[in-house]
Amino acid sequence: MILVCILTSFLLSSSTAEQFPCGEPKVFHRLTIKGDFSVNRGDWPWHAAIYHKDRNCERYACGGTLISEEFVLTAAHCTFNVDSNQRLDVKRIFVRLGFYQLDVINKDTRQFPVQKIHYYENFSSRRLQNDIAILELAEVVRFTNYILPACLSMESAISQGTAIGWGLAEDDEISPILKKVALPVIDTLNCLISDRDYFGHTLDYGMFCAGYNNGTTVCNGYSGGGFFVKHDKSWHLQGIISFIKKREDHSNYCSTDSYAGFTNVTDYIPWIRNITGIQLKE
Repeated sequence: MILVCILTSFLLSSSTAEQFPCGEPKVFHRLTIKGDFSVNRGDWPWHAAIYHKDRNCERYACGGTLISEEFVLTAAHCTFNVDSNQRLDVKRIFVRLGFYQLDVINKDTRQFPVQKIHYYENFSSRRLQNDIAILELAEVVRFTNYILPACLSMESAISQGTAIGWGLAEDDEISPILKKVALPVIDTLNCLISDRDYFGHTLDYGMFCAGYNNGTTVCNGYSGGGFFVKHDKSWHLQGIISFIKKREDHSNYCSTDSYAGFTNVTDYIPWIRNITGIQLKE
């Protein structure tokens, strides 16, 4: 089945929009990394690394997506303490952009404190309903070839997309190199049928299901990162990686034979516009 959609995208309202249009990488490579999951540095310049810090320690927590000079979109649960399930003080969260290899900071990397976290009303950390948050950065981002914003998608019907992150690899270790994975969108009914006990309690309005149940999926570490669709030459943020079923061995690692749940960004466009001021592209 071929899906035909009308796509509307959002761009920055600032004067930098013409110089740095959303969703268009600026770095091109003569030689690309071979393999379905690897990416080159600069391929996804809107992908953000969200860190939690405690005293003198800092820990990579989640991914996110830069959508303007001031705002990063992520999953709301990425701003909570994983042990206590309590909201973290904004001072304990920071964002790195222009990042390709975890914990390897180079001249293209920039770090930004967060001054405010915007939550959608009725977010449930227990059921992950409305699992979306906007991080308002304390400093304005200066765009470069390695730091650029993604577009926001209004596409209502999609068949597949690409998820980005530093997720758990086959050896159950977080990959230090940024990865991508192409995933099909799964019909909601088929997703529920695949595991009624699990998805019956988690899948809700404002979410969609995607992935495979054969070992290819997103995993720990991917949370908060983007699920992107390409229209013409620009990438549009369609979803935010929210949850996946855990293994039965109590390891807290993802089950690779399960589909994953994504926050459907399209459903939250009015709220995002109200917070960020991002305007509709004419």
